[in-house]
Amino acid sequence: IQMAASGLTPVGRKEFPEHIANGIVLPGFQAPWIAYRDFFFWLRSNRLRTRVLNFGVLKPSSINRREKELHEQVEKIVEEIGEIDFLIGQSLGGLEAVSLFSVYPGIKKVIAIASPFSNGTPWRIVELGAKLMMRIPEPMQGTLLRKIHDCGKPFADRITTISTKYDKLVPPSHAAFPGAKNIVVEDVRGNGWKRKERFRTHVGLPLSPFVREKIILPELLN
Repeated sequence: IQMAASGLTPVGRKEFPEHIANGIVLPGFQAPWIAYRDFFFWLRSNRLRTRVLNFGVLKPSSINRREKELHEQVEKIVEEIGEIDFLIGQSLGGLEAVSLFSVYPGIKKVIAIASPFSNGTPWRIVELGAKLMMRIPEPMQGTLLRKIHDCGKPFADRITTISTKYDKLVPPSHAAFPGAKNIVVEDVRGNGWKRKERFRTHVGLPLSPFVREKIILPELLN
């Protein structure tokens, strides 16, 4: 709800004349693409040509179907705008972004925001959601997580994770990827969290001007 309120109109296709990189935003579990409208326009304003994947909302799906949709959408985007330079994924989207290294090893940067790379998530309700909404049995969840780690391990130096200690769903201990640049927002000077409490949530991180300007943008441009 917090992210959806940031924009209610369709994402436009008009591009800035001189974009410096192509990228894709991968939404979190059951998050609508429109929730990332404001984030999309912020990236585009920084000359980062971006597309947002769309898996629908509250649509039960098997993991095989979700994976098929993921690859089909990314393939169409590559055909449209060319080689992909970066991926930004939130929560489940971060896991999917890392998995794409197996198909697109030329990706220069993956930014995973509050993604449960280590031991899933401390909230069993989310694992239950994966079981019911995506039809992933619990034993298979661990297998998929290991598969994603195997995909990302050779490219760990291109992965940046972002997390906050205030995220009860995916805290830093669960959001870190081995060998990657794991950034905890509270450890970055000048974050001003006390004055911006609405950003200290699982869904609020991409909305934070500090996270955008001081973490995401430098990571994409360096």
